[in-house]
Amino acid sequence: KVFHKRVADASFDKYGGRAKGFGPYPPERMKWHDPRTNTDWGAFPDSDEQMPDFESAQWLAEQLGEDYDKPFFMVGGFLRPHVPWHVPQKWFD
Repeated sequence: KVFHKRVADASFDKYGGRAKGFGPYPPERMKWHDPRTNTDWGAFPDSDEQMPDFESAQWLAEQLGEDYDKPFFMVGGFLRPHVPWHVPQKWFD
């Protein structure tokens, strides 16, 4: 977990790859039917590419693939430690 909100301007030399929301969501709750909480879990969606963290991971991998002339500090944050715990079936397998 890195930031809950936006990062202040000029905090880093580069900043990006932040997921745009927690979705996608299944059409109906899968396991937890209490409307007072976002807690739910199950196999959804079909592929990692549909997950919000996929874009973040891709951006981080691209940054690691660049050439640098000095050491650097990289931070990566992901949403999926948070509810709802919807992930493709392969992660349950």
